[in-house]
Amino acid sequence: MPVYNAERYVGKAIESILSQTFKNFEFLIIDDDSTDNSLSIINSYNDPRITLFSNRSNCGLSYTLNRGIEIAKGEYIARMDADDISLPKRLEKQVEFMENHPEIGICGAWIHSFDKLGDRNIWHYPSTHEEIVSWLFFNCCFAHPTVVIRKKLFWETGLKYNQEFMPSEDYDLWVKLMKITKGVNLQEVLLKYRLSDNQMSSSKSLQILNANKVRFQILNSMGFQLDQAQQEFHSKILNDSWCRDTVFFEKSIHWLETISETNKLQKIFPEPWFTIGLSKFLFGKSLMYASLSLDTYSLYKASRLSLLYKPNFYDLLKLRIKTLVKFWQ
Repeated sequence: MPVYNAERYVGKAIESILSQTFKNFEFLIIDDDSTDNSLSIINSYNDPRITLFSNRSNCGLSYTLNRGIEIAKGEYIARMDADDISLPKRLEKQVEFMENHPEIGICGAWIHSFDKLGDRNIWHYPSTHEEIVSWLFFNCCFAHPTVVIRKKLFWETGLKYNQEFMPSEDYDLWVKLMKITKGVNLQEVLLKYRLSDNQMSSSKSLQILNANKVRFQILNSMGFQLDQAQQEFHSKILNDSWCRDTVFFEKSIHWLETISETNKLQKIFPEPWFTIGLSKFLFGKSLMYASLSLDTYSLYKASRLSLLYKPNFYDLLKLRIKTLVKFWQ
């Protein structure tokens, strides 16, 4: 568990780990040169499972995580952040699953987000390996502080967190790890995830920038060589920055169809899960931008991608109604 200036929350994070029903673990806490009262709070806990390390200077999250991986002695590495709360049976359920499924290298779970005002939303992540790998095209497929990873994956491959991709270093790592192992997300909430003001503001632009770097690498692996304009267009599609006009919507459909056909030839992502993911993504955007034009519904239905994902009746009705509302305005 990396810690940096987390005096307000680190106590609850520590207690959530010490209260786990699974008891056989070493709890590595690495302080990244905190300037607040974090160290004193950590030192107030007298539990033999806790081992505290301190960086000599503020080295950042990627360095600290890599240091923890090198120090760890166990068969599994479980991530935890200093401002989150693991539910009591988190480790028990994840370790049991890993023990029963030796082919799985990474196990995550759903999270329940909260902030200073209280509980927010449950974040659902794709469950099966095929869905997870396919979702990597769009975004992160694991909630980082929920993952349990087999340590041997790091030792056998030399993989580690790459600081150049901060704060999307986890996204970069998942793309690389999913080429050599399998992953799952347990379909239940095992961690309460704290939303901070920083997550919602200053670091967001850098996260988008570096997540785009990962996405462009994925496209390169599929055989695409994008110029600057194409990169910007692809970024707008995946980062919810769609231009509010029919021309952009139609071009986006064509681009997604091109990606689908390319993957069927290159076989980078598993089918039909990948194209189903593209289809589901397109429906979500169609629903979001249905009021743009009367053509939104017809463009969606005319797309080959609409044949694979079957939205429920109410969502399909909502898309139709939003389009008709535009007609009567």
